[in-house]
Amino acid sequence: MPSGPPSFKNPSKSWSPPPPNWYKVNKDEAVFKEQGSINVGVVIRNAKGKVMGAISKKICLPLGTIEAEAKAVEEGILLAWDLALKNVVVEGDLLAVVQALNGIVTPAISIQKVSEGISWWLKNSNAVAFVRNQLQQHGDVQV
Repeated sequence: MPSGPPSFKNPSKSWSPPPPNWYKVNKDEAVFKEQGSINVGVVIRNAKGKVMGAISKKICLPLGTIEAEAKAVEEGILLAWDLALKNVVVEGDLLAVVQALNGIVTPAISIQKVSEGISWWLKNSNAVAFVRNQLQQHGDVQV
């Protein structure tokens, strides 16, 4: 039996809105090594905080932390596509993934195909997206 309520990684962290006429993708992922799967959760809100869409998904692939982060970003962008949302801000946690998706560094081989897929989607949808690292808010780079 659980001994109390669950604890959260960073309970003091609050949501910050995107610029007007933009949408913000917040995502989280969990790696379950023993099960060979990851879980991804995505919420998209407008600048007023209204939820435009959300998903929760189990992906049965034996992925590590960096791959799970890249898949979560991909799921967020695909949800934005499904909702016909343009001007999307995606916040990321791992600097290596953020830099790879922004074309600053060559992506790790384990996320190369996901990175290529995200780039293809952005180019073919005429959408504008940013991927931000929560720890380095001033480092926005257009994808």
